[in-house]
Amino acid sequence: MKSEARLDVGSAEKRGLSDFLVSMADDARLILRDIGKDIDASAKTDRSLVTAADKEIEKRCRERIEQVYPNHGIIGEEFGVSNAGASFCWILDPVDGTEEFVAGTPLFGSIMALHVEGRPLAALIDHSLLDLRLSACFGEGVRINNKSYEPQRRTYPTARIALSNRANFMRVGDESALHNTLLTEFSNSRIYSSCYAHSCTVTGGFDALVEWNVSLWDVAASELLIVESGGKYVDVTSSQAAEQGRVSAVFGAPQTVDQICSLIGVS
Repeated sequence: MKSEARLDVGSAEKRGLSDFLVSMADDARLILRDIGKDIDASAKTDRSLVTAADKEIEKRCRERIEQVYPNHGIIGEEFGVSNAGASFCWILDPVDGTEEFVAGTPLFGSIMALHVEGRPLAALIDHSLLDLRLSACFGEGVRINNKSYEPQRRTYPTARIALSNRANFMRVGDESALHNTLLTEFSNSRIYSSCYAHSCTVTGGFDALVEWNVSLWDVAASELLIVESGGKYVDVTSSQAAEQGRVSAVFGAPQTVDQICSLIGVS
């Protein structure tokens, strides 16, 4: 199933923008390769980690966007917002799962997306150490390592879901009871803190994923990848969370997404 909504972007322009997005992911891989294991991590004010790779990747992407698309906006984890209010906005999470990157666990990835008037036009998640890249362009399905992907949904005895860790459910008030409810209802669940869970949800490794009170760049690519692979994406952000710049979403196989939304009281 492809995206049903329409975006007023011509096919040639759309392809050029999508190719540009992929080329930035190629740059990110080169930077990660050059930095290698020489990683000097420091803690940001929110206690999350940042490395030279995070900064260098975003810096390189911003330089290229500003050169080629000077009227476009940029939202990045490391350097904030540029050209706010632009119709075309590139959203960058240079290394999602920096703790995994520092620890040498290959589940980290680069998340990049282009949104037009707030709607995703092109998106990708790139896991460099796994040599795995999921990409999508509006209306054209999902590609894995630049090859067309035929969506698959595995069947488990009970629904298999992934969800944010408990701390996320306590970022905007105490919603730990909801976290407990999800773990109780879906006993076959896993807790992930990197975008590898998103990639697994796109390819059917998880029936659904619950992301709670994360930043926009954490889910910037997921809606398009999920919808273009035949899944369902539901924004369940509370008004209080939105005021704090947080995003919550449930996405994956439509039946499981509907089950979760019903459980948490979202129609």
